[in-house]
Amino acid sequence: MGFALSLLVAAGPVGAELSAPVAPLAATEAASFVLTTVGRDSVLLDGCAPVELERREGESWVAVPRRPCPQRPAATVVQQSLVLSVPPPGPGEFRAVVAYGVGCRPSRPFAFAACEVVEVVRSNPFRVEQAAVSPAP
Repeated sequence: MGFALSLLVAAGPVGAELSAPVAPLAATEAASFVLTTVGRDSVLLDGCAPVELERREGESWVAVPRRPCPQRPAATVVQQSLVLSVPPPGPGEFRAVVAYGVGCRPSRPFAFAACEVVEVVRSNPFRVEQAAVSPAP
């Protein structure tokens, strides 16, 4: 699976890059992304649902609803890079969104980690293709 580099959202020493698949995905295939830290040893991610998706609708990007998280697990520490995945989102054009924190208190849920800086990074767009339909006999 190939990945393309995304744009860096945060300027200066704080930052992360998020890359998405370059080749179109099948409608039944999970989408995987690579989050890479830039200019920092580590960043913190929400331990429950670190990746959200946005779907292109015309000229706009609309958030894809996600399942609520019944627990508040400790935030995930990312050192250098981490592969993140989401279940198959269905056909369409999407991009991934990840909120990350810097200067946080570890071993706490992300919402309670008291991060000094919270930034958002978005991946390059990627496509999920419609499942092929077999002709009727």
